[in-house]
Amino acid sequence: MATSQSILSQVAVELRYARGMVYLDRCGSIYTKMADELGAAFVAPTVPNVESTDFSSPDELLSVRFGPKNLAVIQQWVNSPARVEQVAAKAWAILSDALEVKTQVLRCGMRIITQWSVASVDDGSRMVLRVAEPAPAWKQVFGAPVAASLVTIQREDGQFGSRAELSVVQQKISNNLPANLATKISPIAVQLDIDHVLEGSAETFNSFTPTGKPRAVGPGQFKDFMRGSWEATQTAAIRLRELME
Repeated sequence: MATSQSILSQVAVELRYARGMVYLDRCGSIYTKMADELGAAFVAPTVPNVESTDFSSPDELLSVRFGPKNLAVIQQWVNSPARVEQVAAKAWAILSDALEVKTQVLRCGMRIITQWSVASVDDGSRMVLRVAEPAPAWKQVFGAPVAASLVTIQREDGQFGSRAELSVVQQKISNNLPANLATKISPIAVQLDIDHVLEGSAETFNSFTPTGKPRAVGPGQFKDFMRGSWEATQTAAIRLRELME
C-alpha cells in the first residue's frame, strides 16, 4: 500500500519562442542581469555560452537555462512548485524584454511529476489498475492485465490543456542527496506526470513543429498559468489518490 503523502519528483517550466537569435548579440548583458536578479544562491559559468546559459542553485536542486530558443526552470524533489514559480517569473521578465520575445511564444508549459511511495511493483500496479484498467475489448485480445500505465490528453477549463500519465516507476536514489531528503524518496513509486500547456500555444505535447502562430505571454498571464497548473495538479492528485485506495 502506498503512503498518502506525496512528493514532487520534478517541477519544470518551459517557454519556447521564435526570433530569439538576438541572444547571440546580448547574452553577456542578459547573463549579468540574470545573475543580479537570481541572487547569491545561484552559481553559473564564468562566461555565458553562445548556445545556452545555465544558472543553478545546488542546495535547492534548482536550475535555470536559457538561450536563443527557450527558457527552462527545473527543480527536483520538493513539496511545492513555489520556488520554481518565483524564479521562472523573474527570469521571463528579464529574458522576454532583453530578447524582445514576449509576443513570440511558441509554447508555454509546466510539467509537474507527483510520486507516492509503494512497497513493491505489485502494490503499485494494483493501485494503477484501479483507475486505469483497460476496456473490455482490449482484455478480449490480451486477457486481464497484471500491470498497466495510462496516458491521456485533455483540455482543462478552456485555458490550457494537459497530457497526463499514470504509471509505476523504479528509481535509483542518488548518493548526493541530503539524508533528510533521500528518506522521502522511494525506490518504487506510483507516479502521476502531468504536462500542462497554455491554450493557444503553437507547440503542444512532444511536438517540435509549430501548428500555429506565436502568441504573447505577459508576466501576469505567465504567473496565472503556473498557479492554475499547480492547482489543477493538486486537485487531480488528491482525487486520484482517493480512487486508488
